[in-house]
Amino acid sequence: MATSASAARRESSRDFRPLCALLLCVVAALLGSVELVVRVGLPRISKIEGRIALEYRSALAIRHASGRSPNVLVVGNSWLLHGVDLPTFQKSLAPDYSVRRCVIEQTSYLDWYYGMRALYSRGARPDVVVLFLNATDMAVNDLRGDFFAYRMMLLRDVLRASRDAGLPPTQTFSLFLANFSYYYATRLETRKFLLSSLIAHFPDPAGVYHPGCSPAVGLRFCGRNRGRQTQAVRRLGSHACRPLHLRRGTHPQAPRRVLGVGSGRQVRRARHRAHAGCIPA
Repeated sequence: MATSASAARRESSRDFRPLCALLLCVVAALLGSVELVVRVGLPRISKIEGRIALEYRSALAIRHASGRSPNVLVVGNSWLLHGVDLPTFQKSLAPDYSVRRCVIEQTSYLDWYYGMRALYSRGARPDVVVLFLNATDMAVNDLRGDFFAYRMMLLRDVLRASRDAGLPPTQTFSLFLANFSYYYATRLETRKFLLSSLIAHFPDPAGVYHPGCSPAVGLRFCGRNRGRQTQAVRRLGSHACRPLHLRRGTHPQAPRRVLGVGSGRQVRRARHRAHAGCIPA
């Protein structure tokens, strides 16, 4: 009796195997289709994602200048995007330097430390790197989560980045997954884009917003972390480039200031200073 019961169970399990295999194939095909659609479609329909992808490809294409104007790569977050007039900045350095920009919003020091490691590993070779962050962005140990993992991080740096940011195991595993999947890494961005497209637009609050000073957290942690982080930025110079830190001011009106022609002279002067410098904007 027992033998016949076990044989019946084995026979029923064999009946479910083709169904399970079919279900796994359907799920894999569905996930692959979603991944393909997001990879192809999101950069085309989202202006932010399209700009990030275009500027990142441009940064990857930079090589050391041989007999030409040295290449300057300016990296940063939304401070750089909205605080620097790129055409004016390029004009102020021409023809001595060729300037390219790479902006990824909501990034800070750790994002760009590992981001520059990834750019160098993938072949980028700028002659000068200008890091444009404010004091708070330089001081905090934050990461832009899964988007950072896909766009800016090497797979071998998962554990190091997680340790530096103090992430729990769940978020560390999320970084690992996001390094492979564009859909997984940009699921929040995709949701925000879809919501902003479907929901009626509200008036721009910029006209009634009055910027204040930088948060106290930047002042509280800056002294403790700044020295270690500056040393890490200097180590990036092993790729035969000069890393510079172009820092935003902390005056209440600082967000309204636009970096203009004077900054070109600052970069020229800093180009001949120590291996890494701090240039107030």
